[in-house]
Amino acid sequence: MKRTDLASKVLVLVVLILGSVFGDISMVFGQGLEEEPNHPCPTAQNFGAIALPFTVNGSLDSTPEFPDVDFFTFTGTPGASVRVDLEGAPTGKGTLGDPFLGFFDSTCNLIAFNYDFPSSRLVLTIPADGVFIMAATVCCDGGFTGGGVGTYQMTITPIAAIGSISGRVVDAATGDPLPGNTDPFASVRLLRCEEFGCFDVYNQSADNEGRFHFTNDFSGQPLEVGTYQVIAFANGYQQGQTDPFGVAEGEDRDVGDVPLQPIPAIGSISGRVVDAATGDPLPGNTDPFASVQLLRCEEFGCFNVSDQSTDNEGRFHFTNDFSGQPLEVGTYQVIAFANEYIQGQTDPFGVAEGEDRDVGDVPLQPFPVRISEIRPCGSLPPEGGTCSYSVRVTNRLDSALDGAAWSLVDSSGIGSLIDFTHFQTANPQRMTLAPGASKVVQFAFDVPNTVRDGAFICTQVFIGQNRLQPFFNTAGQRGLFCISKGFTGVFSVVPEKEAQKMFRQMNGRTLPPPKGK
Repeated sequence: MKRTDLASKVLVLVVLILGSVFGDISMVFGQGLEEEPNHPCPTAQNFGAIALPFTVNGSLDSTPEFPDVDFFTFTGTPGASVRVDLEGAPTGKGTLGDPFLGFFDSTCNLIAFNYDFPSSRLVLTIPADGVFIMAATVCCDGGFTGGGVGTYQMTITPIAAIGSISGRVVDAATGDPLPGNTDPFASVRLLRCEEFGCFDVYNQSADNEGRFHFTNDFSGQPLEVGTYQVIAFANGYQQGQTDPFGVAEGEDRDVGDVPLQPIPAIGSISGRVVDAATGDPLPGNTDPFASVQLLRCEEFGCFNVSDQSTDNEGRFHFTNDFSGQPLEVGTYQVIAFANEYIQGQTDPFGVAEGEDRDVGDVPLQPFPVRISEIRPCGSLPPEGGTCSYSVRVTNRLDSALDGAAWSLVDSSGIGSLIDFTHFQTANPQRMTLAPGASKVVQFAFDVPNTVRDGAFICTQVFIGQNRLQPFFNTAGQRGLFCISKGFTGVFSVVPEKEAQKMFRQMNGRTLPPPKGK
């Protein structure tokens, strides 16, 4: 049972008496008090026809045994737009901490719900039968089963709608319009500004002439009279925005041009990846398959903006990021990789507007142990079989190598319960080599016929110094080859260049562009 003060009870009694004499005139006062029982929806408290604005004061008194939701039925002009606000502790209109508002039709079908800070708000169109039901609960009771405790105030206000808000997004330097359906893909956010700040009500792409035109919010409802702000974006441009502006009832407001400043761009970043011992260039399309990542460095660290393989002369040349946009003025870093070489990198460096920055040679130190003469297993039949393969290991150390060699296998799309596997082919093989000496090492593993068509199986080898602890004294490593099971069931060797891309991905050397970049 709800608790009300004496004055409230007297007010309700007066309303009931007057209503018995003059008919249903309780709505003349523009306010009402919540009464139980009004849960579930079919037993909603019926306020009938109301004069707007109208306020309901109520409370949720949930217990573990009896969760409380308050439902209210109202009658209004079909097709009219109204705004419903449910407020509690955040706005000082009650003690309910997280008001959650629901809108139902006359048959109790949920139409929409909302939870926002500091209040929950819905802008709605009164249904064709003129009846709408509102529910008050606590976040995030999307099933409207109840559970909240606290007082609240629900206010229904008629909407005074504006006509529209329009304008154009342009290049600040040239005045040319920035289209939304082709590069630079200009887009616009419309924000509504109130006491507690500005929030998004709609967004859209500009048209071919850079124009935008807003008439409704995200829910399709007309835009209310009030204060708005437009924020515009485009690839290769700095964000632009208007000052907050007021729009009156029925007004078609043209905010004019919203100019965007082009982001200052560099010319390019280039250089060459070389062997630190010999100075020879390291190509990207043949062994050792050199590749380069370009990182942009900001206050919170460096992130990958592009990558590429070097050319036949070991050279790289960056002009754009992953999305194809010009590189911005700022601080960058280059990281280079190649098979059987230790990763190399530049120090972070700044690049000015329009500058073509050549970072020179990026030297990579070769691994102490070389792996060559890779002989992959041949094609396997559909029923599977043994994949036997070998490599030559050469000791480039100035001292003897007394360690071990082992091979790992990674496979994906195999059709198992988790669809991938990772294993070592056998126990590490003892490896003893004098300086400059070499030796052929053989490995093998069985491939069952249960491997699914489309599977990939990739091998790599490690050489470890110190035969007692080889796993933590690695002196050489290389991705060897990949085989795939075609949809005819036959296993075949993947082309070397494609296999190298797979190895780079497995080793984390090819990273996707970060979100939002």
